[in-house]
Amino acid sequence: MISQLGRLLSELVREGDFVARFGGDEFAVLLPHCDAETALKVADRIRLAATGVNFGVASSEQTAVTVSVGVALARHGDTAESLFKRADEALYSSKKGGRNQVQCENLFAASLTVLPVPADPLSTPQPV
Repeated sequence: MISQLGRLLSELVREGDFVARFGGDEFAVLLPHCDAETALKVADRIRLAATGVNFGVASSEQTAVTVSVGVALARHGDTAESLFKRADEALYSSKKGGRNQVQCENLFAASLTVLPVPADPLSTPQPV
């Protein structure tokens, strides 16, 4: 069943994308040069395609699967470890939320910049 799912994933991505078994029943799909909207569409396409397939475990047995997906986008300065950590956190959120869904990392929180607040706001020069 794992090899069948791997083949299905390979069929659903573009040439130049990467599909790899990440451990157990988890796969990693790397989509170079891909924006958030496209990544989410690909993730949902994978989820729907895999959900609609009955995988033959034995000649007389069929097993339906559900797919939970965690999406993370590469950021400047990312390491493979930090990128996969965020994807894994999104995957955990997807599973916790009821499985068979796509969750993206919290991009809003990642884009926030925390600025220091002056001790005395009145002492800060104000724009004219």
